[in-house]
Amino acid sequence: MPAEDLAALTKGLRRRWLSAGFKRSQHTILLVRVSGEAAEGRRVAKALGAALAPLGDVYPFGPMGQALIAPEKPVRHIVKIAQSIRATVLGAEDQTVRLSAGVALIHRDDDTMYTLCTAERNLREAEAAPEGGVVTGADVMAPGRDAGDVANG
Repeated sequence: MPAEDLAALTKGLRRRWLSAGFKRSQHTILLVRVSGEAAEGRRVAKALGAALAPLGDVYPFGPMGQALIAPEKPVRHIVKIAQSIRATVLGAEDQTVRLSAGVALIHRDDDTMYTLCTAERNLREAEAAPEGGVVTGADVMAPGRDAGDVANG
C-alpha cells in the first residue's frame, strides 16, 4: 500500500477516534480488496469506493482496495453490506475478479493502529480462503464462532 494512502487512512481513523460522536456509538472499519485481472480490479475498486461513500469516510487501500470508516454503524451491519457487495461482484456474468473483506470494530480504548492491523489481519485471512470472503473478529460474531471464521456469501 502506498505510504500516502496509509497516511490518509490513519489520519482519518485518528480524527474519527478523537471525535465527540465516537464516544457515544460504535464505529467500524471495513477493508475491501479486489484481486484478479488488474484493469477490471481497479474498475471494480473505484466503483466500490463510490458505493461505500454514503456510509462514511472512504480511503484508497492500495491499487485495488478501499477502506471505509463507518461511524455509528454496528459491525453486523457492515458485514452484511460487505457480503452483499461480494455476492454482487461474484454474480456478474463476466466476473474475472474476487473480493475479500476484513472488518473490525473500533473500540474506544484501542489504539487506532491496533484496530487497523486487526482489520488488515482479517482481510488477509479472507484473501487466503480459496474464494475470498468476509472475515471479522470473534467479538462480533455469533456465539461459537472463532476469529478466523470466514463468512462466504
